[in-house]
Amino acid sequence: MILEDRMRLNVLTIDYVYRVRVFAEAGREAAEIPDLPSTATRVKGRTVYPDGRQVEFNSRKDFAERVIESGNGEQRKTHLVAPGVTTDCVVEFQWSESADGLLRGLPARFYQGLYGVWTLAHAYPTQVMAIEVAQPFPLAWSLSPGAAPAPEVTSSWSGKQLTFKNLPAVELPPYSLRPTLRLPRLVIFWQPDDIRSSVSEGADAYWNQAIRQHYKPDYEESIEKGGAFKTLAVELTADLAGTPSKQAVTLLERLDSRIANLSQATFAESAALPKNFWKDFESKDLAAAAKTGRTNAQGMRLLFYHLLKAAGLKPIIAKVPDREFTLFDWNHLNPWQFSTDLIGIEETNGGMIWFDPTRRFAAPGVVHPDYTAVTALIIDSSTWKGKKGLVGSLGANANLRRYTYRLNLDEDADRFEVDSEFAGYPEYVERNRYMALEPKEQSKLLKEKFEKEMKNLAVASAEVRNTSDAKASVTWHLKGSLEREAGRKRVLDPFPGMPWPLWVPAKLDDSRTAPIVLPYQATQLAIATFQVPRGYTMGPQQELKQQNLFGRVFWVPAFDPATGMGKVVLRVEVTALSAPSAQWAEFKQFLGWIEDACRRQVTLSREG
Repeated sequence: MILEDRMRLNVLTIDYVYRVRVFAEAGREAAEIPDLPSTATRVKGRTVYPDGRQVEFNSRKDFAERVIESGNGEQRKTHLVAPGVTTDCVVEFQWSESADGLLRGLPARFYQGLYGVWTLAHAYPTQVMAIEVAQPFPLAWSLSPGAAPAPEVTSSWSGKQLTFKNLPAVELPPYSLRPTLRLPRLVIFWQPDDIRSSVSEGADAYWNQAIRQHYKPDYEESIEKGGAFKTLAVELTADLAGTPSKQAVTLLERLDSRIANLSQATFAESAALPKNFWKDFESKDLAAAAKTGRTNAQGMRLLFYHLLKAAGLKPIIAKVPDREFTLFDWNHLNPWQFSTDLIGIEETNGGMIWFDPTRRFAAPGVVHPDYTAVTALIIDSSTWKGKKGLVGSLGANANLRRYTYRLNLDEDADRFEVDSEFAGYPEYVERNRYMALEPKEQSKLLKEKFEKEMKNLAVASAEVRNTSDAKASVTWHLKGSLEREAGRKRVLDPFPGMPWPLWVPAKLDDSRTAPIVLPYQATQLAIATFQVPRGYTMGPQQELKQQNLFGRVFWVPAFDPATGMGKVVLRVEVTALSAPSAQWAEFKQFLGWIEDACRRQVTLSREG
């Protein structure tokens, strides 16, 4: 149980207090906190036992670390574990952080101190959750109780305190978004002086004013488009053909081949980068980028935007939130709700294709899933007026993983080779995972990732290809083996070490109230071929062919007695992006089919 979680927002610092009572083994994780920021100061605390003994600590180095993985192991975060925690103790933490943002009030790590959001909820029951805000405070702030009862509010000459009592435990269900759970949220932000007056005029007036005063200058003011950029524009816009979106696709492919986005540098580029390259770097100097062939993520966005205009196309800007963090609220007049900008091109039939030129080597049209299927602020760059609109996503056929296995069934082991191919967002993920590493480190990471998937799996060699080639898709080739047990029956894993199409949690609740949200639509195809060893036969194997509103799962075996060749084809299509909680049973059924297909084995029996 959490006894107290308190945050005091001073003008110059933020002070935190966290106290927890541990009663049993199941509650030990409550005595952990997310890793402290590097700017944390005055760290201290103690672990107190029923007999009065205590263990004191006063530094981050006094904590143990626990790394938490989620999803398919792609997401990792570090928690700090207090020293001396048992199944019967009280743990107290205190720490502070300098509010060194541009206007004070918030640390600079929160959008330079201009925007911060806290979700006021824990996975354990909380007796007291308190927010104290000093008065006067340099930033605007609001606290929404969500589905919780309104907090108690007390005021004094020094500030205001808002206190929630007896909040229930909240755990983020799998395949859900935290912003949809209606949890208490504290939002702190700077309301710029030049748009503050439009707050009283309503949302339409506010957003158009924010566009003119803040978003338009990001794209149109102080942009250096001198001789080198003009030469680049002539080169990259020459002979563009087809629909507006096809022209934009070609233009982005040419730009990605011509200019290096060093925000996602390859190993070789990082090693060769001049020591003081970033010291005087300016992302708005497009002429310098054209001359040197190097820029950063923001520079790539500006280059693409101005090249589209040079080609006679009309870019649309979408300011989008990170849906894992927040959802855009048109009526919440806060200009800092967005995490990134996308560039769109409208087709003559009214369709729209979105581009994220900051994602190096990503195929045109590929956008990170956290920025898709969300409401965004859509800005017409020809009029600089905005509206609320939806950013869509690519379909299942555009996001592809393909694995081709060739197995050799020896007496002591199943030896295999596997080649991979990727398209769409999965291709970007694979490239981004490896391209900053030198080749031997790429191979090491792939080897470790594969061996982690299965017990008794050993990788002999692994090679990642094309990570720094903008014109070729990333692939990898791997050789390995899986030990086997002798017996009259031989059990074969057709796809050893293959990542699953979706994460399948070890335990799923019987019911839920939160909407179901999937990462993105995708297709995974795997094909395994093998020669059945002499003395064995492959009898009938039960195939799996299932589908529902979330997608399709096929696992189809085949055997040719004439050649002795066996084959298994696995195909999983994730065709839904979201669904209401009422369809939880169908989603569990879909995950169950995926687990069944990915765990299925082929049984070979001895002849005679």
